[in-house]
Amino acid sequence: MILQENPRVKHFGIQRKPLPLEPTALIREANRRRASLSAGNTSEMFDGKLGFADGSGSDASSKTSPSSKAQAISMSRTYSTPGNFEGSIDRPMRLAEIFVAAEHALKQTISNPDLLKTLSSIQDIEQKYMDLTKGAADNYHRSWWKRHGVVLDGEIAAVCFKRGNFDLAAKSYEKVCALYAGEGWQDLLAEVLPNLAECQKILNDQAGYLTSIVRLLSLDKGLFSVKERQAFQSEVVSLAHSEMKHPVPLDVSSLITFSGNPGPPLELCDGDPGTLSVTVWSGFPDEITLDSLTLTLMATYNADEGGKVWF
Repeated sequence: MILQENPRVKHFGIQRKPLPLEPTALIREANRRRASLSAGNTSEMFDGKLGFADGSGSDASSKTSPSSKAQAISMSRTYSTPGNFEGSIDRPMRLAEIFVAAEHALKQTISNPDLLKTLSSIQDIEQKYMDLTKGAADNYHRSWWKRHGVVLDGEIAAVCFKRGNFDLAAKSYEKVCALYAGEGWQDLLAEVLPNLAECQKILNDQAGYLTSIVRLLSLDKGLFSVKERQAFQSEVVSLAHSEMKHPVPLDVSSLITFSGNPGPPLELCDGDPGTLSVTVWSGFPDEITLDSLTLTLMATYNADEGGKVWF
């Protein structure tokens, strides 16, 4: 089963809690629900149903005879087991029993023999999932619900990554990241952007990889642990010290914030050298040394302020 596979450790050592879809979690949830239908709770549940049926409300439990209660409990035990599967409602189900019950339910529900054959192997299930997801994504892209199509592109990218088709996975992840970034959904972007960065690193796309790392550093600090953000920074420093064939223009505007407390105005005449004090705060998790730092001032002319020039 696909759900039984061990979760893959993400790039940069990112750790996330597994989704509650693993067999062990399903067993615990199934047994919890079965335990809630114990003999006492079941009788109370059927008392309530019988009360509403005869219109007597909450007073029905006091009017129901013990024989009716016993019959209700017997009915609950009968209908709680799938098909002819023998088992007690009080005994927790084992994983093998859950598989047998699920297989029995599928055979009773699905009448298409080709679909049943598809469900017999992981590869066939995966391919059917890809076909259906691609079809749904194409329909969304042709309609006004294009964002839904992009989200499904992310599902397709995950399967492509698993199959080793990193080029197609990267293209799909780029669409998803563009959507999440445009909508300001940083929590979702933090889940997908590391996958895009891993694809770019495998494809040796240094420009895209560096851009993705910078974007990861620009996300809210609470989305990643200190150790994970340190891994982002180490990758940036490593790429900065490596010999890249072509310079990579980076948009670091998302990394720059300005203090809300402006200093006193600096009055200068044409030709005066002047002195401007600038304080730089680093948002990197670790100390970083810069060989040089260039500051560019852009002049703006404001006629409403008496012809003053602002920087």
